[in-house]
Amino acid sequence: MWPIRNLTHIDFCGEFSADSEAFTNILSNGHQLESLSLECILRCTGSSQFRAMSSSVPFLRHFAFTVLSVSRGDGDLFPAIAEFLRGRKYLRTLWLMVPHEFQRLLGFDASVWGVLPSLTNLKGLALTFPGDLSPGLASWLIPRGVLTLTLNCGSISACESFLNVRVLVQISATAN
Repeated sequence: MWPIRNLTHIDFCGEFSADSEAFTNILSNGHQLESLSLECILRCTGSSQFRAMSSSVPFLRHFAFTVLSVSRGDGDLFPAIAEFLRGRKYLRTLWLMVPHEFQRLLGFDASVWGVLPSLTNLKGLALTFPGDLSPGLASWLIPRGVLTLTLNCGSISACESFLNVRVLVQISATAN
């Protein structure tokens, strides 16, 4: 393992194998981390690793977790990540993206959005909009200080309701 003790930023894109302890290694040794971005194919269960390290990386300002693919379910992963993030006063940007087909397998639902009010200093937020989240509740959960918002909606109607606007879709056809 490479020495990460003095690193302030980690940006990883890759695969976590079935026996991976990478989350524990990063969180327990990355004392100076300010930015942690993980874009991954998950073959491991990581929820217990996030729960065990809930008070680690105290200087975290940016956290991103993007799931590309999953080979085994971990229904507690995103609830564990939410608890790991809860109340982090230095966190400025948060990015949680999960393809809709993997949300149930990884526990990504409306309850994960419940961590947002505790992140009072967020300025940038990018999230997948879970299917069980009411648009009205979603607008109350987002901290008022957020300046940049990116939503990944599974359906146009969810985004329309949340934004209270009509999304225009233009379909063009070409004749041969």
